[in-house]
Amino acid sequence: MAENGTPPRFNVQPLHLSSSLGAALSKTLEDVESSIKRHQALKNEEETQKHAGEIINLELSVDQETYQADKINDWLKKTP
Repeated sequence: MAENGTPPRFNVQPLHLSSSLGAALSKTLEDVESSIKRHQALKNEEETQKHAGEIINLELSVDQETYQADKINDWLKKTP
């Protein structure tokens, strides 16, 4: 997105250390869902709306993150 003129907004999150697969997947799911919300909000900003290429990139990002969230949910269902 930076190449389209939108500076990236990096949010450093604390490193999640867990020996539990379920806990690690849950934390990862939270992170992915948070990213989806940030990208959707950015997509709706007035300045972003002026750049069609940026909108396409954000839609692709949200689609990929939604796919990842669905897969993580599937893994969580299979995790004891």
